[in-house]
Amino acid sequence: GHLMSKMRFVSAQLERYLAGDLWLVHAARANAQAAQLADGLRGVAGIEIDHAVEANAIFAHVPDRVVAKLRDAGALFYDWMPPKDGKTLIRLVTSFATPEEDVANFIRIARG
Repeated sequence: GHLMSKMRFVSAQLERYLAGDLWLVHAARANAQAAQLADGLRGVAGIEIDHAVEANAIFAHVPDRVVAKLRDAGALFYDWMPPKDGKTLIRLVTSFATPEEDVANFIRIARG
């Protein structure tokens, strides 16, 4: 969507993102939030983490009652696969801007 004549504006943002490894700092924070979330969910009865958490995405088989409870509390996430055998495979994604309180609340609600 940007005109080539305006590329300096896009380049200025990209230059700042790359300077001082800011992109790496943001990625590390997002990945740490995902690891914390996955660790917390591993302790919840019925939840199974589907794949190793190596980045900022988590795929988990979650009991449908827990999925409903999380959604009722306002949690936003994607159903990756339709429900099967009382569980839904969901995808959770964290970012550099994901507050630690949100991760803790998500885990608390899932455990509740």
